[in-house]
Amino acid sequence: MCLGVALLLGSCRPVGQAQAAQGHQPVPCLEATWAVIEPPPQAVVPASSGVVDLVCSLLPAARVAALPSQTLRYSGLRDDASPHLARPTFSVYESERILVHEPDLVLADTWQSADTTERLRESGLCVLVMSEAVNWPAIREQIVQLARVLGVRAEGEALVSAYDQRVEALQDQLGEAPRLGAICYSNGGAGGWLAGAGTTNDEALRLAGLTNLAAETGRRGHVPVSFEELLVMDPYLIVVGGEVGDQQQSGTARLLLENEALSGLQAVRAGRVLVIDSWLYTTTSHHIIDAAEEIARLAQPYRDLAR
Repeated sequence: MCLGVALLLGSCRPVGQAQAAQGHQPVPCLEATWAVIEPPPQAVVPASSGVVDLVCSLLPAARVAALPSQTLRYSGLRDDASPHLARPTFSVYESERILVHEPDLVLADTWQSADTTERLRESGLCVLVMSEAVNWPAIREQIVQLARVLGVRAEGEALVSAYDQRVEALQDQLGEAPRLGAICYSNGGAGGWLAGAGTTNDEALRLAGLTNLAAETGRRGHVPVSFEELLVMDPYLIVVGGEVGDQQQSGTARLLLENEALSGLQAVRAGRVLVIDSWLYTTTSHHIIDAAEEIARLAQPYRDLAR
């Protein structure tokens, strides 16, 4: 359970009926308990890039105690002048590296070290483990709940409203366009991976008006895939992560375009390998909408040809 922090935090406890009636619906901990923090935390540590996106979209930099050093590479903080990027950093999710920043709340992901989470809680610190969210409705609810925990409900409502409008606009723009077959593929040289159902990549493809062939063929989660399986699947479009505007800066795109064994793929022959920024390809936050918009933009010329 979440433990109260006597001096800094006040309380972090399960929501009672009276609190629920007042509208408190905070983020569930890993153990599926519910907690509400009073007064709102003022020194928050988001422990992963996905959580960084949520927290830094809701809180001013002054209320962020520290950020993981991977933030610049994997989060949506792309402006070097952002005051959030001036906050202290830590390289690893370890209790000693977190505690030195004197946070009053830590927000972690389910895949991060349970041992570190337990040690932080044993020190008297409240740690909330964010539940997994792989589609926009789940991420939307996560934002609403987190905003309540942080005491910034209005900011949360504004954020989800803005992204709801963008989702609606994207769907209106796509209309009855053909849902071309596509995959999200990555290969760092040690083998290829597909994003199947139940992934943020799958949601981005769906929102972009495409059919995820990995999901259609029964794959779920991020799964390994051989060249032979890719050739059988033969997607119309292949989405990869890399540096926008330069396929040569994407190792996956370069492999697809240069490996003779993959020259039979229609997407390779026709140059339909779509490169989106690596941080967008890997995002697990509301920025999946940004990813969907970018994929839809890159796919539009080929959609027009397929009509």
